[in-house]
Amino acid sequence: MNRLLTILTLIGVATSLSLCRADDVSFTRDIRPILSGRCFKCHGPDENSREADLRLDQRQEAIDFEAIIPGSPNESSLLGRITSDDPDLRMPPSGDPFSAKQIEALRSWIKDGAKYERHWAYTKPRAVAPPQINRDWPRTNPIDNFVQARLSEKGMQPSPPAEPAVLLRRLSLDLVGLPPTVEQVLAFEQDPSARNYEAAVDRLLGSKHFGEKWALHWLDLARYADSNGYQHDDLRTMWPYRDWVINALNRDLPFDEFTVEQLAGDLLPNASRDQLIATGFHRNVPTNFSGGSKVNEVRADVLHDRVSTTGQVWLGMTMECCQCHDHKFDPISQVDYYELYAYFNQAVPELSMEGPGMFRKKFIGADLPVVSSREDASRVKAITDQIALEAEALKNAKPAALAEQESWEKEFQASGRGEDIPWERFAWNKRNGYRVLQTTPREKRSEEDQQQVEALLFYDHRFTGPYEKAIDRLKEARDDLVARTMVMKDSTRPVATRVFLRGNYMTPGERVEAGVPDVLHPIDPSLPANRLGLARWLVHPDNPLTARVTVNRLWAEIFGQGIVTTPEDFGMQSTPPTHPELLDWLALEFVRQGWSMKTIIKTIVMSSTYRQTAAVPSEAIAKDPSNQLLARGPRFRLSGELIRDNLLAVSGLLSKKIGGPSVYPPQPEGLWKEISGADIKVYPTSAGEDRYRRGIYTFLRRGNPNPMVLNFDGSNRSACVISRDRSNTPVQALSLLNGATFVEAAHAFADWIKDAEGDETEKITIAFRRAVARKPSNAEVEALLTLYRKHGDWFGVAQVILNLDETVTKS
Repeated sequence: MNRLLTILTLIGVATSLSLCRADDVSFTRDIRPILSGRCFKCHGPDENSREADLRLDQRQEAIDFEAIIPGSPNESSLLGRITSDDPDLRMPPSGDPFSAKQIEALRSWIKDGAKYERHWAYTKPRAVAPPQINRDWPRTNPIDNFVQARLSEKGMQPSPPAEPAVLLRRLSLDLVGLPPTVEQVLAFEQDPSARNYEAAVDRLLGSKHFGEKWALHWLDLARYADSNGYQHDDLRTMWPYRDWVINALNRDLPFDEFTVEQLAGDLLPNASRDQLIATGFHRNVPTNFSGGSKVNEVRADVLHDRVSTTGQVWLGMTMECCQCHDHKFDPISQVDYYELYAYFNQAVPELSMEGPGMFRKKFIGADLPVVSSREDASRVKAITDQIALEAEALKNAKPAALAEQESWEKEFQASGRGEDIPWERFAWNKRNGYRVLQTTPREKRSEEDQQQVEALLFYDHRFTGPYEKAIDRLKEARDDLVARTMVMKDSTRPVATRVFLRGNYMTPGERVEAGVPDVLHPIDPSLPANRLGLARWLVHPDNPLTARVTVNRLWAEIFGQGIVTTPEDFGMQSTPPTHPELLDWLALEFVRQGWSMKTIIKTIVMSSTYRQTAAVPSEAIAKDPSNQLLARGPRFRLSGELIRDNLLAVSGLLSKKIGGPSVYPPQPEGLWKEISGADIKVYPTSAGEDRYRRGIYTFLRRGNPNPMVLNFDGSNRSACVISRDRSNTPVQALSLLNGATFVEAAHAFADWIKDAEGDETEKITIAFRRAVARKPSNAEVEALLTLYRKHGDWFGVAQVILNLDETVTKS
């Protein structure tokens, strides 16, 4: 029996290898992943780590080395080395050997001529007609053609549509991050027609809460936080930038303008206040203000972050390693990297060693005054007007005061008490010299110094009049209402940019000018050599990456994973797109529709692919466990912020106020005290409706973020976060059961159930639908009735409903 199994296995291997014919082998799909994963680290773009002067990422160089001889696999040293039995010759020198399937693919490829192809991500998206599909399959738009054609290749079929209530909840969570009301669900169930579905899509896209939901992911990319990070973790005012993002998304600011304003709004002609605030994107960088760090070192860290974040967000490229050397896998050199760095190195100095005390630096970059509300803005205007009136009164009173001052000085000197006072130091703007004298303790002052102090005290009392004091008080009141938010600004005389040898800012090498990587499209020479030129280059129609990377992220927000499942990396080490033609179609459609994010999102959610049920038999799940082929609807757990938003909404506690300063919902006591170097250690828990604001408004302190967010795979935003992980842990369950906010929500929900109309069964049914939209089954109603009758109150029922997997999951 064992011998028979061995023979059958060998026959199967031989058959699979014989089927790997040359015309079945794709360089992009089959060969590049092998070379990139196993060879490029030592035989790729990085000349500093290249072994034996062999470069396998360039066809001609590989041929010149005779590693590859097109048409002759047996004479190609590449095949000889990877199949050698000699451990001193076999490649790779460590790790697992190449598999038989990989070897045969390489052999077939070389035999067919060893043709190389440009990496798909570095070529412009190509327009492809949507494939024809079975007429019986549901199709709403071209997305369905591409998806269903791929399913057909695999012998699979799409799933039927989700039931109306589930579909409306899915749509509402995706577009505004909140559940639909029971009334909305009931109305949609009565008429779930295509016309009514599209009306629901349009209603949600037009909601003021759309921007709140979609801004949450963008703030991950922008590493938005309310503090500096590092050991002191001082607080900063960046909420105006967050509000700008929400408002820009709500008004569907085209993505090309959305890009330009964030990267270079300050460089636009006659830049508006909003365009300046938008540049907070690159002031969000965590910054080390410790007295022990060096200004040049901190600046270099900030600029490296800006280059890396720009590369990840708009190009889907991992660029960090190029700080020190050429990229090991992608054709990006260290010079390319520092040419990008040069765009950001034009910024004005942003911090100084001369901070408040010897252990702090301070911000000295550009900023703008901001107020937290319209009411405060009105107060500031009124105070400013009053200051102007007091200044005018002071101006009118000044000549008489000066005359009196001169008369008094003569009288004082004539008395012999003021002969040696350097009056020129104590002119009308009444005060530095006096303070200098006051720094000397009384017992250590000379008699002459003491006379001067007494004279100046008298002088200060007599000639500081009421207008100046009034102005000072008004300015203090205005300053209490005004904060300052950081924005970008370039220097009129930027410093030269040099390559840092081995990435060390203390060992500068050759000088470089601002420029873009050679592997991508050239930059228009008419564009300015600053951040504005870079931003225009990023959104140029010839850019092969920006549109693809962006629609891939939008797709991932809706389906739980992108068409490229490595959204942070579209380079050689990326996973190939599951539906390459669909990705290109979406990218081209995105640009064609004027870079409208709402339009491309609507296109996605209107598709039949999106509307499929997620409830399918286990055997269908087994065919494609991660749903990469999209044979069913999306189903995954909500982010931490959206879980909290939903439970507060279901309970009736959620405040739907938009914008303004960050708030402080309850969190465990003493967490801020654990930030060792911080001055502010007391967490000022919010009261009133601020206690129940949406999660996007929760104050995010990098040194110790709200644990609810961290428990559900959020981050402290110390770096750009392209996609969050999704874990399933006991701590999450404990948090939902015992967290102060969720216990409070359960009590509020219990009160709502108690006050709802109907008998016990009707109360349970409406409460269940309020949380998950669909009707509960008879068994579910019976279980909840039993729980209620056992405990005699609605709190247990409320907690169970709020803690259902279905309540915290989009399905």
